[in-house]
Amino acid sequence: MKHMLFYHCPSVLFTINSSMLIIFFLLFYALMPVQ
Repeated sequence: MKHMLFYHCPSVLFTINSSMLIIFFLLFYALMPVQ
């Protein structure tokens, strides 16, 4: 199912991956000063 979704709407998945990556970096940057 995932590969079919990827073929049908790659731009949507790319946007989701980009947003997830941005959120991951924001969380990492927020937690970095704690260590």
